[in-house]
Amino acid sequence: MNVVMTGGHTGLGLELTRRLIAENAQVGLIVRSSSRMADVPEAVRSAPNLTVFEADLTSREAIDAVAQQISDAWPHVDVLFNNAGVLLGEFRQSSNGNEMHLEVNTLAPMRLTHRLKPRLDEAAHPMVINTVTGSMHSTVFDLSEVTDASKFRRLFGAYLHSKAALIQLMNELAQRPEWQNVAIRHVNPGANKTSMTAGEGMPFWLRPFRWLLFSAPTKGANLLYDAAFSDRYQGKTGIWLDEAKERAVPATLSDDDRAALLERLGPLSVTG
Repeated sequence: MNVVMTGGHTGLGLELTRRLIAENAQVGLIVRSSSRMADVPEAVRSAPNLTVFEADLTSREAIDAVAQQISDAWPHVDVLFNNAGVLLGEFRQSSNGNEMHLEVNTLAPMRLTHRLKPRLDEAAHPMVINTVTGSMHSTVFDLSEVTDASKFRRLFGAYLHSKAALIQLMNELAQRPEWQNVAIRHVNPGANKTSMTAGEGMPFWLRPFRWLLFSAPTKGANLLYDAAFSDRYQGKTGIWLDEAKERAVPATLSDDDRAALLERLGPLSVTG
């Protein structure tokens, strides 16, 4: 089994990488640079079934290039885990002129998924698993949350809305005939003790609760794993799993918001 993962070198992604390696999956980690692997345990770094690919997920060109590298290396991709994400404490823009949460949490996984579609099509039961967050059933996407610096809010602003946009754009893919063979699922892994939840993007009032109430990253990793491999989700696509509970997510993208997001995504082509 060939598994591609972003954000697999730290936090719950690292725990998922450990498990997949132990189960003899061929794991391809996409990291910004090889130096990001320095803090990864030696047992993971030296595993014969681990391949490291380098790409800056804020760069369209880098995403296209790494998708080509993966396609050249592997005849098929069974699972793509879009796990990388950012949770920032201030409004920042990418080199493409997009707000950074939108760039990394929404546009990057969309682009990577599109570019790897031919390799997903070669797998027997291909899957795309997106790491998202809670409150998706009650979040109505607001484009201004990811475009207007004056509206920036930690956690509940650009971060939350970037994840809502990802779910809604991915679910529209799941409904297209040409994507019916690819199971697309979204997972809220719950509140985990990771470097992201310890960072500046967390509201100050939430930080004291992290040590008391948040779980070890193995919990989130297991939820991501189950979303891909548990029999209970077999044959299901376009679903949101809120800590293993399947919940409906309304499609709330307006035509204008959809057009604006796709324009920011840039031209798309697939890798052969």
